[in-house]
Amino acid sequence: AIEHMKKVEQAFFGSPDDLMKKIEEGEIDVNDTDFEGRTAVMMMTARGAEQVVRQLIDRGADLNRINMYQGRIPMSALDAARQTNRKALEQLLLDSGAKSGRDIQAEQLADQDK
Repeated sequence: AIEHMKKVEQAFFGSPDDLMKKIEEGEIDVNDTDFEGRTAVMMMTARGAEQVVRQLIDRGADLNRINMYQGRIPMSALDAARQTNRKALEQLLLDSGAKSGRDIQAEQLADQDK
């Protein structure tokens, strides 16, 4: 599992085209996470790779996964777009049903109370 996470992390920091090739070839899954719990759609949003984000959405990327930034702040792909001031990506994610980490966490907590 650690070897696979290393492969995922390398793909996230490599070229966006290389990342898509690895996903297309089944080497990594569209929703795999790195050591920090980040997904490809979070990382490519932060990097501003709009075409790749569109491809990830088309391939079924989970836009409402969260990772706990610094172990306490819930972050989603939408938060990544807002933090890096990428307005076009923010709109694309919103149009695709993405929510903020805080909203997702609140929903998860509400579901646990049921």
